[in-house]
Amino acid sequence: MEKQTPIAIVPISPEMHRETCQLIASSFRDKFQALLPVDELRLAEALAACVPDKNGAEMRMVALMDGNIVGSIGLTRAGGMANAGTRWRLALDGLRREHGVWRACKFAVGMALLHYKPQFHECYIDHIAVRASHRNLGIGSNLLVWAKRYVRDCPDLGRLTLHVAGSNKGAVLLYERHGFATIREMSSMWSGMLLKESHWRYMAWDAHESEVWE
Repeated sequence: MEKQTPIAIVPISPEMHRETCQLIASSFRDKFQALLPVDELRLAEALAACVPDKNGAEMRMVALMDGNIVGSIGLTRAGGMANAGTRWRLALDGLRREHGVWRACKFAVGMALLHYKPQFHECYIDHIAVRASHRNLGIGSNLLVWAKRYVRDCPDLGRLTLHVAGSNKGAVLLYERHGFATIREMSSMWSGMLLKESHWRYMAWDAHESEVWE
């Protein structure tokens, strides 16, 4: 049996920013293109203007295999969106100039629907993305294990949370295998209209009641 190349999980650097945004744009293409009907490269450029290129309270990690970016995870803690307003104003100015007011506003509203403000003691996964050519290699699981260890080792954190589309049965099963439980299910007419996904699950992993496993 061929030995799998080791997966390294490292903090994002500014040099990795654009490639990671391209990975996210590709992984969530259908939802982003429902908001902004452009190709993946332009979607990635829009994301690159909106999200931070270095770590702070909003933490971004990448998975590397042979030095290549094959996965990404984003975490947000309470207070982690402090500088988001300035980034979004600059990004929307660019979108308005290139795509017009209507498309810029539609993109802003759709992204606002995806936004979640974590509570104290909560660490929120805003995305997990894996390169299509490297799926089913355990990269998503490795990223989840890393996130659970991070929460477990932080004394001011006790819960790891996320939202997942109700139609994404594979992702739901993955999270359940990692000890996440569905806290509530939600339906949104606006989300259905703008993101083509009306049903969502809010899931959580409790660091004090669950184990971290490989």
